[in-house]
Amino acid sequence: MCILGEDVAVVEDYKLEEDLCCPVCQEVFRDPVILSCCHSFCKACLQNWWDGKEVKECPVCKRKHSKDLLPPNFALKNLCETFLLERDQRSPEALCSLHSEKLKLFCLDHQQPLPSGALIDQAKHLGNLSFNIWSKMKDMVSYSPLILDPNTAHPELFLSEDLTRVRRGGERQKLPDNPERFDNHLRVLGSEGFNSGTHSWDVQHGHHPAPYTPLSLQKELQRVRVNLDWNRGKLSFSDPDTNTHIHTFTHTFTERLFPYISTREEVKILPLKVCVTVDQSR
Repeated sequence: MCILGEDVAVVEDYKLEEDLCCPVCQEVFRDPVILSCCHSFCKACLQNWWDGKEVKECPVCKRKHSKDLLPPNFALKNLCETFLLERDQRSPEALCSLHSEKLKLFCLDHQQPLPSGALIDQAKHLGNLSFNIWSKMKDMVSYSPLILDPNTAHPELFLSEDLTRVRRGGERQKLPDNPERFDNHLRVLGSEGFNSGTHSWDVQHGHHPAPYTPLSLQKELQRVRVNLDWNRGKLSFSDPDTNTHIHTFTHTFTERLFPYISTREEVKILPLKVCVTVDQSR
């Protein structure tokens, strides 16, 4: 299967590039970070935007950003790097060594460019094309449904670089005395709170001889799925390995809720796979 490089691939690249551009510099994201309002920016662009400003706010929605933390957006970074690699591989400046003409076709089956005269009759397949970049990304992209807030972590808790894993260390760290930091209990909060909608995440924890839980469990679980339905006032826990319901708390929520982890062992927020589909109508 082949596509016309200048007639289709370039157009698709342009449409995708629009979605992968930083709102500040209007270029493809470099080292993207995400704010609590879910808007993403190049890390350097955001720092330059905030330089000299007393109030840190999102350049798009103007929502105040009170924390110094700039969590990396790994899923977006993977998308951008793959897009740039694919675009470079289809550079229109390359010439065919056999025909000495510009390479205008790109064979998806053989992953190499071709001259326009070589397989021009393959253009009839254009109606059945799927977006090659997204087709590749659907098998490799994942993201974390939530990340942890290091400003709230107890000094004896150590967080991973991507802020999805927490473990208890052997000594107390010297950290800023933030008013939101837990000091008397080994706890940490999620970086984003929820005041509407439904949200779900899976938590994996290491083995502990006597795990504490207020729920009655028939066996020790390695993974727990948390489901929050804020509007209906339901917080549910289940076993994702057996799809077994554990317990549901009901309450009329009136304030923003933050994910809350209390642990003496290692706990990890499990990533979710991104479902990528191709919109043929574009």
